[in-house]
Amino acid sequence: MTPDYVLTLVQITGPDFTAGIEIDGATVRKADPVLQDMMGMPVDTAREHIRATGWKASLSTSSAEGIVQHEESFEVLKDGKRGYFYFDCVAGRRAINGRSTKAAALQRAQAYLASRGRPAE
Repeated sequence: MTPDYVLTLVQITGPDFTAGIEIDGATVRKADPVLQDMMGMPVDTAREHIRATGWKASLSTSSAEGIVQHEESFEVLKDGKRGYFYFDCVAGRRAINGRSTKAAALQRAQAYLASRGRPAE
């Protein structure tokens, strides 16, 4: 199973700070306050900005693996990435928004966590 949404944590180290940004593959989606100007920036532009300032960037892979339940999603922490599996408990809304049931979303999240570097079938 593939998540509905995946964010990758990138650690940025400058001369007087260490901070992080989260990217979805194309865009900077979240950033620590010191890097707030990078929010919404395309990844290629962010990469050029990091190089131009002399900062160092590395993908973070040290986070603990697991599943965290939120109000309408399961967040899977795996390989330094955060995948989201969304659900809706109201059948009428599910018919409109296309989200899974809570049980199906949990099953997809567990299958993704158990997979070894590839999507589970």
